Amino acid sequence: ILPEGQNGRDTQGFLMNSPRTNGLNNPADADYDTYIDLGSTTTLADDAAWSLTVWLKPSDFADNYFLGNGNDYIILDSSSVVKVYAASSGYILKSRVAGDSATTFTADEWVHIGLTRGTDDEIRLYVDGVFQSDPTNAGGGSPADHVDMNAVFRYRYIGNHATTVPFRGMIDDVAIYDTELEAAQVLRNYKAGKGRHRN
Repeated sequence: ILPEGQNGRDTQGFLMNSPRTNGLNNPADADYDTYIDLGSTTTLADDAAWSLTVWLKPSDFADNYFLGNGNDYIILDSSSVVKVYAASSGYILKSRVAGDSATTFTADEWVHIGLTRGTDDEIRLYVDGVFQSDPTNAGGGSPADHVDMNAVFRYRYIGNHATTVPFRGMIDDVAIYDTELEAAQVLRNYKAGKGRHRN
């Protein structure tokens, strides 16, 4: 979590300004064996507001971790599912939506993901700047999405679950905030990066 950025983006979080393949600037690298280690674990308290926005270009969707600390993590779990897992309480967000706002992810194409948690304890998902409403269960138990998040979330590694399960694909413009972004702010981040993340 860093001071507010520039260029019309809400970049007061950690930011990578060039596309990376798990820490490598070589998108042709297929080993996916590097990641960003922030050096220590950051804890987002169970009563804290926070947000995350990130551009991802996944090569596949089989438990593809892009943020974690070994116990807590966020992954793309299929071509239509984002999962947020906190060790203290299990899955917090475990699905996307089926409805007008639903968008299926495509391998080797950029997608902008936004997650926000506010003072109402609700965690919300945005895909390409659009709030994903009408939650449906993704299978494998509850909860579905947009539920209360009364749990701490910890992270240390960008592009990895811990040190042994790297993200397969490219990651760019990772921003983590100590506040809940409004829908218009998530959309602004998406629009600010859209030109640099064309498929």
